[in-house]
Amino acid sequence: IAIDGSCSGLQHYSAMLRDEQGGAYVNLTALESPQDVYKEVAGIVNQLVLEDQTDPMAQEWLAHKVDRKVTKRATMTLCYGSKQYGWREQLMEDFMNQYQKEVTLGQRQAHPFTEPNKASGYMAKKLDVALRKTVKAAVEGMDWLQATSALLASENKPVVWTTPVGFPVVNGYYEPILKRVDIKIKGKRQRQTLLLGYTDKLKRTKQRSTIAPNFVHSYDACHLMMVAIEAKKRGINSMLLIHDSFGCLPTDMAEFANIVREEFVSLYDNHDPFQNIHENALIALSEKKQSKLTAPPAKGNLDIHSVLQSQYAFA
Repeated sequence: IAIDGSCSGLQHYSAMLRDEQGGAYVNLTALESPQDVYKEVAGIVNQLVLEDQTDPMAQEWLAHKVDRKVTKRATMTLCYGSKQYGWREQLMEDFMNQYQKEVTLGQRQAHPFTEPNKASGYMAKKLDVALRKTVKAAVEGMDWLQATSALLASENKPVVWTTPVGFPVVNGYYEPILKRVDIKIKGKRQRQTLLLGYTDKLKRTKQRSTIAPNFVHSYDACHLMMVAIEAKKRGINSMLLIHDSFGCLPTDMAEFANIVREEFVSLYDNHDPFQNIHENALIALSEKKQSKLTAPPAKGNLDIHSVLQSQYAFA
């Protein structure tokens, strides 16, 4: 049987930055009932759409209903680098294209949106505002990581950090060396692109877009490794671990669930991931660029130890 993190990307960012509000929404605090961050985001989006209710696009969304189904995927993928363009594509895929298919098959009389693409773009903008209000610290943290990554990339330096288990990470995406060749397949001429290797020049846009998801993935992977190591020490040998899902035999779950919480607290109790990035960046940057490096986002007042009493942090 398994217990899963509650929107794990946001859990990790909230813990790193001691964000009380974001932490509460993703169940890092010991509340009596489980919190639903997707529902919270939907509530804010609805308010934003209501303020626009004279707009025909807003009227269509209000008639459609904005619930957690609309906000879940955007909220989940926020920590993995998804932004307005990506959310628009998700809404097209999850809702607009599906409705069109139902119309084509005669299962629906008419599409609920007159301009599906524009409606998706409209909702993506509202999602951006709502997420910045709901998990403000996580968004600020990701913005800082992107700015720091871009500054390092301007001097052709990758972002480097080491997780508490000693795993070194180098976030470096380099320009490829490509060669176009003409070949014949069954008498037909085709043009193929071959990858011959990589240059020593970083891809600046890629450096910026990849840092936030790779950063948080390295820390949820670190948490998973810490759990496995500690569980083994305590005699738990049968585990099934996938990302933020921690599975074991039913007879071990009482102790295993405690280990998952204890190791999450241990991960951030004596380790500051953002400070780690900042210190390494200072070492890597030239004196001129060091002055442009801003301090990491300020921390909030979340008591990380409250995770130990949270019934729903991993459930």
